[in-house]
Amino acid sequence: MNRWRVMGYDTFARESYCVGEYTSETEALAELERQRRLLAATQDEALRDEVWLVPPLATHTAQVYDENQEF
Repeated sequence: MNRWRVMGYDTFARESYCVGEYTSETEALAELERQRRLLAATQDEALRDEVWLVPPLATHTAQVYDENQEF
């Protein structure tokens, strides 16, 4: 399917996980930012999970989202 995906990596368990799939880039970016704020509020920086955006397979020209980028 052509969905945007927010993925995560649990640095303590060393496991990847899918936060969710979204029909639009806007929805996915909003969830990515929500996850980053939640993780910053609930996890120590040294063990904080990483989260990132994966574009749909159909968009091969998608930009890379830096974790420090402001939305």
